Amino acid sequence: MDRDAVNSSESTPPKRALRRGTRSCAECMCPATSILSRRGLTESGKKRKVRCYFEHSAAPICVGCQRRETPCIGQEYTDVPATEPPEHEQRLKRVEYMVEAILDVMRGGSNRQASSDGGSWHMEAAQRSRDGPGIGCQVPPTTSSLSRMLHAALPSQQDVDTLFSTGRAALYVQVLCNSYSELFEEGKVRPSSAMSVLPPATAHPVVLAKKLLQIALCIQQLAPSNINLDGTRYFTLASSMVTCHEELLDSVEGLECVVYEAAYLVNCGNLRRALIVLRRAATLAHLMGIHRSLRLPKQHDPATHVSLTVIWAHVAFLERYVALLLGMPTSITGTQFASASPSKDETNSQWMERAQIDVFGLIIQRNMAGRYGSVTEIDQELNRMANSVPEKWWSPMNVRPDMNEEEMMEELIRAQSQIIHYNLLTVLHLPYLLRTESDYSKSTCLYASREVLTRYIGFRSVISSVFCCRPVDFCAFAAALALLLAHLDWSNSHMLAHQRLSDIALIRSVVDKLDELNGLNHDELSREAAGLSRKLLDLEERCSQGEGAYYGSIADNKESSEDEVLQIPYFGTVKLSRMSFASPTAAISKLPNTTAEAPLFVCGPLVAFRPDGQDEMMPDLMAGPEDWAFQGVDTVFFDSLSGGGVGGGFGWDGV
Repeated sequence: MDRDAVNSSESTPPKRALRRGTRSCAECMCPATSILSRRGLTESGKKRKVRCYFEHSAAPICVGCQRRETPCIGQEYTDVPATEPPEHEQRLKRVEYMVEAILDVMRGGSNRQASSDGGSWHMEAAQRSRDGPGIGCQVPPTTSSLSRMLHAALPSQQDVDTLFSTGRAALYVQVLCNSYSELFEEGKVRPSSAMSVLPPATAHPVVLAKKLLQIALCIQQLAPSNINLDGTRYFTLASSMVTCHEELLDSVEGLECVVYEAAYLVNCGNLRRALIVLRRAATLAHLMGIHRSLRLPKQHDPATHVSLTVIWAHVAFLERYVALLLGMPTSITGTQFASASPSKDETNSQWMERAQIDVFGLIIQRNMAGRYGSVTEIDQELNRMANSVPEKWWSPMNVRPDMNEEEMMEELIRAQSQIIHYNLLTVLHLPYLLRTESDYSKSTCLYASREVLTRYIGFRSVISSVFCCRPVDFCAFAAALALLLAHLDWSNSHMLAHQRLSDIALIRSVVDKLDELNGLNHDELSREAAGLSRKLLDLEERCSQGEGAYYGSIADNKESSEDEVLQIPYFGTVKLSRMSFASPTAAISKLPNTTAEAPLFVCGPLVAFRPDGQDEMMPDLMAGPEDWAFQGVDTVFFDSLSGGGVGGGFGWDGV
């Protein structure tokens, strides 16, 4: 035998005697060692014994090895130990298998075989879910096995240390559940090294879920260039395995988890799902008696450091504000959150936020009851709030290079509170924007809209990640629409003549900023808000060039080529019809004067509403921001503008 033949013989693995007709690969028969087993594993250390399938008789690789991305070696050869992948790769694979199993159960189609140690309960959960919890909320295993599974999903300690030490991540997590005065004035900010410590595998599941949610929130705070990291898997794991099970939440850490879950959803722009989570948080806080400071709930982790008073206020702030944006009633009633003026124990921003909680409730009550008289009272309250803090507090956002993270965060909080304050003025006076007899409401609404847009540009020039402080984006959207529709309405042309150029330039700057944010973040809300604003800007430009103004007519059910139609989900069709004239005086003379054509014309109407939305493809009521970017905020805006929010039909016509 020559040397080549000897080498060939030595390099070829020895064949194993197999039964006739057997065709299986060695990988499908390899020992099972992972706690979070792959599909087909049984008990640890035993053989898989999985049926080896090939797509066709001539296929060189079986289906299982294609899915596992492993070499397909026939059983006729002696098992050759495979090289162990790096530890971080093994951990990542385990997380991927685990999340895949979770999603299978959530879809209701899990037929996966699972290991008794880490996966057998998935099948049991899928079976029980048909009779018990809904899709997406699984029956958990014992707390010990759940804790081991959650712990295995955590990144390495080194990765978590890096994540928490990046930018404002660790500070942002603390801001959600701790007093501003304690953090910014007393200097009791916990270092990132303390915040990033991973709990042991023996910790309670809610403690591990809290860490997973904190990691997801920290990933959201990264600059857009670093958003190749995906926090969704950590959020999904915590929300589907822990926070949907009320029996696991009867502690400080449980309430903390639900707050983190809601904050994550708000940052994503998923307002509808966030509202559901926030109402669960409010109910949980009520059951714990936190709203009345009755007693302290139990605490699993001695290292937990939060303020229950701050948590309760933060839940109320988000619940009421999201409810206001979505046109919903609030579930938190009969509670006063702010004192008459800031106390020595709270910062101006903290007092302002609590005062805003009370105003959210007043505006929601106004919208639900349809009482115009309360507008004056709420307007006076907003003015009193503005005068209760120093003038310096109202200065525009000013970020300096020498600022530390605490100073930077305090500046961001102040800027966001300012934007929300002016947004409240816009929302309060919006139903009367197109009424000629409401000059005060009109001027206040437009003034507030300009303030929102000016401060928004400065804010997003510093914070380019849309997953940080998401509410300001909805504020800017409403402000841009209000300002544009006011300029499109012929009845406002005399009072806005000297402000047109600066207003249009301001809106175009906002559109440019939205385009920039979309380019950095691939964000649907920024893209759609820019698109709608750009369409209305084009209409306004045609009006300014003497092509006429826009109005709605109850008698005209047909659309012409000059009509602009906006489809608003769950609202209907907003039709902007053009009427050719060169001045407001000419416009008044050309308005229809019969009651059949214009029975509700209090002023020259801008648009017509046709409730034919039921014929259009509507997004699902719980659709995420990727399918419904505005989440219904646009619906509430046009409903309020048409008088729907105050029980009337002022300014617009119903077609």
